[in-house]
Amino acid sequence: MNTREKIDLLDRTLHKISGSIATADHKVTHLFTVSTAMLGFEITILAKARFLVWYDWVFIIVSALLLSFCMLSAFFVIHPRLSGASSRSVLYFQHIAMFDCDGYKNRIDSMKEDELFEDYVKQCYRNAEIARDKFAWLRRANFALFMSIIPWMIVMMVGFSSI
Repeated sequence: MNTREKIDLLDRTLHKISGSIATADHKVTHLFTVSTAMLGFEITILAKARFLVWYDWVFIIVSALLLSFCMLSAFFVIHPRLSGASSRSVLYFQHIAMFDCDGYKNRIDSMKEDELFEDYVKQCYRNAEIARDKFAWLRRANFALFMSIIPWMIVMMVGFSSI
C-alpha cells in the first residue's frame, strides 16, 4: 500500500470515527433529558410527601444517586476533549483556526506527503481514544438509568401514597 492509499484509508477511518463520536453525542441527549426529568419529578413528588419512613429514604437516596450519576456520565460524554492533537496539525480545527486563510493554504502547500500521513495517523488515533471514552461513559449512563428505574418507581409509589 503506497502513502496515497494509506492517507485515503485514514481519511475514511477518521470520518467513521467522527461519525461514531456524533452518534454518542446524539444518544446521550435522550439519557440526560430522561434522567433530569425523573430526578425533577422525584423531587417534586417528595416535596409534597407528608410521611416517610427510613426505608423510603433508602429508595429515595439510591434513585437520586443513580440518576445523578447518569447525568454526570452524560456530561462526560458531551464534554469536549480538545487536548492531545499535534500543534502543527492541518486536520485539527483549533490548529487550522490559528492560521489566517493564506497561512493555512501555505502550510498545506508546503506539507510533504509523509507529514500528512503522520497527521492523519495522530488524528485517527486521538479521535479513536475520544470515541472509546465517550462510549464508555455512555454505557455507564445507560446502566445507571436502567438501575434507577425500580427504585424510582418505588419512590413514586411512596410519594403518591403519602400526598
